[in-house]
Amino acid sequence: MQLVNSGLPVIDKQYNRNIGWRFLFTMKQNEMFVFLNEKTGFNPKEIDLLDPKSKKIISPNLFRVQKLATKNYMFRHHLETTVEEKKELVNITYINLRSTPALDHIVKVRINHIGQIVTIGEY
Repeated sequence: MQLVNSGLPVIDKQYNRNIGWRFLFTMKQNEMFVFLNEKTGFNPKEIDLLDPKSKKIISPNLFRVQKLATKNYMFRHHLETTVEEKKELVNITYINLRSTPALDHIVKVRINHIGQIVTIGEY
């Protein structure tokens, strides 16, 4: 609250920039991300995510943040309703990232109440 009251940003996007760090995006529970899929050749950075015609190819790669811990990021597929972690369903119904470099290949999106992507990147 002190930062807001003094007119400073809550998130310092310039933090450690002098040693090569760069701000990608914030991440909190239930936010949505589109993942790179090397098996199918899907790259979210090479497609118009706002085009409604792309929904069918985006959907298998759209995940929400389920939980966050130190260097452990758990994502659940946007249509998945269970929290089971069967090994044969990894990268299909859930994704568990244990390193920050893997975050370079995902794209943050905002979804409206009827499931359309309305914003790409930080909002």
